[in-house]
Amino acid sequence: MKTIKRRAFCKAAAAAVAGVLAPHAAAEALLPQAAQAVVGSAVPEDYYSFAFRSDHSETDLSHDFYYTDAFFENTALQYSHKLALATLGLVAASGNTYQSDALYWVEGEAGREDSIADAYQKLGFANAVYAGYQCSLNTPVDTAGCAFAQKTLVQDGQRTTIIAAMLRGVGYGAEWASNLHVGEGGGHYGFVTAAEHFFEDLQDYLKKAEAAAGTLGTIKLWLGGTDGSRPPGSAGGLRQRPHCRRRTENGLGCKQYLQHHFQRRHRGPRDAGRVGLPPQRKRPLSALHGVPERAG
Repeated sequence: MKTIKRRAFCKAAAAAVAGVLAPHAAAEALLPQAAQAVVGSAVPEDYYSFAFRSDHSETDLSHDFYYTDAFFENTALQYSHKLALATLGLVAASGNTYQSDALYWVEGEAGREDSIADAYQKLGFANAVYAGYQCSLNTPVDTAGCAFAQKTLVQDGQRTTIIAAMLRGVGYGAEWASNLHVGEGGGHYGFVTAAEHFFEDLQDYLKKAEAAAGTLGTIKLWLGGTDGSRPPGSAGGLRQRPHCRRRTENGLGCKQYLQHHFQRRHRGPRDAGRVGLPPQRKRPLSALHGVPERAG
């Protein structure tokens, strides 16, 4: 019977435990020395607090969402309600912060991505890129802002890269103008163009991620977005306190409330103060696009 020295045994045991408690250490052991770049970090399964914008409450609120790295052990053909809720949390967090509206007209750093940046950091994702977040909210273009990030995991003994791509659907300013660009072809021009820009941004992100890491192994895309059909401030259907038990304003349904909301938000400057618009937004919609304002 072969004996093993105590020190060697302890080292072997420590390495085994590291493979369980620190998947990234195991990932390094699987790869050639020249391609061992590991991105992000593993996090324990737990509830994490994400901030999200609430136009209804005119502030940034927060809610707790359950997350575990084990979400990505299954295929995309298996539905996970907990994963769906976590995706909802990141989608809500991907919206521009309400506080950043103080720099509504600014191009560049304005803190619009603060909520999703904080959420990614809590979940162990790194190398975040915020496509479209640096544009002035007064810019009507056929794009969809998207927050990308990644982390390295080990699944079935193989390196796996999780790419998170959350499409911004809350507080995105004049991007909504693409809804009106129907076009003449078989597809909605504004939507198709925005989708093409998204795939270009995704491909660019993947190329840079692979160049930095050497290899990505199996790639799993964590994609989320919102269709904007919920009333503003509900963050795609997320209930919020203290308004979670209240009906929508004036007892209107979701679609009717959405129309009512935009009518309020886009009245002339004389009505802006009465409906409670922030000072930075007290301009008529005509001022956004250079359209002459109607008299009266």
